[in-house]
Amino acid sequence: MAETIDLAVEFVRRQPRAAARALERQPASVVAAFLGIVPATTARDLLSRMLPRDAVRFVELLDAENAAALVRTLEPGAGAAILRHLPETIRGNILGRLPTRVAVTCRLLLRYSEGTVGAWMNPCALTLPDDITVEDALDRLRREETTEAGTVNVLDRAGRLRGVVDILDLLRADDTLRIAVLMRTPQDAVRGRATLDAVIDHPAWSEGEDLPVTDRAGKFIGALGYAQFRKAMGMSEREASGVEIVDSLVQISESYWRWLSVGTETLCALATETPAKRRGRRR
Repeated sequence: MAETIDLAVEFVRRQPRAAARALERQPASVVAAFLGIVPATTARDLLSRMLPRDAVRFVELLDAENAAALVRTLEPGAGAAILRHLPETIRGNILGRLPTRVAVTCRLLLRYSEGTVGAWMNPCALTLPDDITVEDALDRLRREETTEAGTVNVLDRAGRLRGVVDILDLLRADDTLRIAVLMRTPQDAVRGRATLDAVIDHPAWSEGEDLPVTDRAGKFIGALGYAQFRKAMGMSEREASGVEIVDSLVQISESYWRWLSVGTETLCALATETPAKRRGRRR
């Protein structure tokens, strides 16, 4: 059984999209049991590639501790989207077990209606003040453990968006320069209450950049990435990217997953175990 789980975890690591698609077709109790015994990173990789309404079927079967541990690993928008679709009692139990910062962030996002930009934005998007040097900026980014190239939103001290700066430009620039010299004009921001339909043709998508989001006072409150926007609109990977997926390869991947799931009956039994028994099994 342990070897089967190890193989399944490896498959998720290598083919998370195919694994997510295959799991969506499995009984919810089986998937919930699997999510309860695999590493948090494996569960995160699976749920982050599912639409919230699909993910909820599995999360609501987890005990509150496991569900909270899983939500904590997700991007704030993705975690809040799952919480939004859970029954109120389950949602409250999970929120009560999240770290304070994560819980506050999720509650903020839950204030927005499901079909709005604010409900799906990342309120923890990286920002830098416009009056610091390149050296200071890089030091802040290191503390954030930023490893990906991209852009960072630049704000004035009143929290208003002034521009964006490329991380690569920061790495190439003289340490003594003010980052305001390097920043460029940002994409037009939208209000958090704007509908998703209203930003379908926003120029940020064609430029490959995140969409800045502001409140009624014009202050920056987060950013919406295109991947999260696609998920919010319920688009599949094929529809969103236009990339042709060879059906035979998908079938092979899903067949492989079914082969890895030969322990289905055992997993179903795990799903009915009490949290205490499940913790004992992990030891």
